[in-house]
Amino acid sequence: MNLKKYYTHLGILSALGLIATLGVFLFARPSYLVAMTLLVLYFAIITALQHNIIAKALMKDPRDFIKIFFGVTVGILMLHLVVLFVYMYTHLQQAKLFTITFLIAYVVFTTFEVIELLALIRSQSKEKKDEQNNIQG
Repeated sequence: MNLKKYYTHLGILSALGLIATLGVFLFARPSYLVAMTLLVLYFAIITALQHNIIAKALMKDPRDFIKIFFGVTVGILMLHLVVLFVYMYTHLQQAKLFTITFLIAYVVFTTFEVIELLALIRSQSKEKKDEQNNIQG
């Protein structure tokens, strides 16, 4: 499990997200929300936590991995719903723009996480296959 590489990629993605929010601030100021910058940080932290939990589960039994993966995914979706509802309830005027920004960030960070998890799963299965070949040969 190469977490350093993962955190580097996550840092680059987060930096690009922060640059995008800075671009919105500079070029489309009426559409800028401070929450946009906070959303990038929120998703970076949530994605890192999610990856750590799922990567540790991958090292264990595959049946546990599936349970933990779905449990973490459902838990994070519920957390996202709470964040959306709280923000929309407390900032009704900005709810539409916040929801669009939230959706974009969600899609970007979820796509990133899926790509990274697939790479991790492939490397794990390759290591197991190499290990089995060494035992047999």
